[in-house]
Amino acid sequence: PIVLNRRAVGALAIDLKFDPERTFNRSVKFLGVVASMIAQAVKIHRLIDEDKRRLVDENTHLRQELRERYDFSHLVGSSGPMRQIYEQVAQVAGTNTTVLIRGESGTGKELIAHAIHYNSLRANKPLVKVSCAALPESLIESELFGYEKGAFTGAEARKKGRFELAEAGTLFLDEIGDINLATQVKLLRVLQQREFERVGGTETVKANVRLIAATNKD
Repeated sequence: PIVLNRRAVGALAIDLKFDPERTFNRSVKFLGVVASMIAQAVKIHRLIDEDKRRLVDENTHLRQELRERYDFSHLVGSSGPMRQIYEQVAQVAGTNTTVLIRGESGTGKELIAHAIHYNSLRANKPLVKVSCAALPESLIESELFGYEKGAFTGAEARKKGRFELAEAGTLFLDEIGDINLATQVKLLRVLQQREFERVGGTETVKANVRLIAATNKD
């Protein structure tokens, strides 16, 4: 028997050719060792499954908290312009259209982006945020699209970009006006054709991502 926590979880059996002069003590001991190893493997597998279920439950709980936190009812403001914003957010939340949020720094553009995502059909998928102003111009492209091994010095392995990390979810580009023109052209291609290549690569990667951008520039 394969025993785990004093309970039989299976059995191990073999067929041996009969030999009247042969004892089976060594074979029984060997099977006992193998059965013990199988029991440990089953134990480890169960622990891994429990950890996965726990992580899934925690992730579901956290996403539900975020959805409640960014519910429209939690947006502060009752003036005419704010009510108009709420209506616009409600209109675009249920669609897959690309959204550009404009406003001065500190006016809550990121809060609006969260509200759109967590009230959309992609709410259970990732919301990946990129602060374009915080990234050097030389890194923005590889950060967004990822890169292949050997694409440049230090690229020792393939790395996924933010578009791939946001697969089936939403990518929020804050201060998109700070992105250089060359990268803007590649962003336009993603919006139009829903595909891109990693830096240093030739493989075309499909992008199932909703894009929300914010800027304080005209």
